[in-house]
Amino acid sequence: MTFQQWFNCFFIFDLKKEKFLKKNGMNSHLNPSIQTLIQNRIAAIKSQDVEKAVADYSNNLLLFDVIGTLSNKGIQAAKERLQEWFSTMKKLINYEIQSLEIVEDNHVAFCNSFNHIVAITKDENHLDMWWRETLGLKKENGKWRVVSAHSSVPFDASTGKASLSLKPF
Repeated sequence: MTFQQWFNCFFIFDLKKEKFLKKNGMNSHLNPSIQTLIQNRIAAIKSQDVEKAVADYSNNLLLFDVIGTLSNKGIQAAKERLQEWFSTMKKLINYEIQSLEIVEDNHVAFCNSFNHIVAITKDENHLDMWWRETLGLKKENGKWRVVSAHSSVPFDASTGKASLSLKPF
């Protein structure tokens, strides 16, 4: 199989071009199961519902987060991290994903995006942060599951500090 044949077996979709699938209404070009997974994840985070946020995670999830340890494994680790994150917020104003790209075949999919949160923290600070996220999905018993979640922010090499004020657009 040539690289072009291999590449052509994947479906690539740039969500930015259709303005986040008509502002979350989605469209038919995207696999309906992955479409639902993404919509459910956004809604769960907006409502700060930990159980719904991990509903499509694999038991074998591998999590690379922007804070904490280098990696965590399993749904329980994801729940604990989400509970910790949500507990820092007095009010979540908005959560969105932009520039979603999806590559999929019949059994594996990858989703790359820029994620954005606007919130008021419990100590009354304004949080307005973008980060990069890559989700790895795998079909388990016929259903798409998140098996890998990697969130990151670039850092300034001269200071060693995270570049939290960057915006993708």
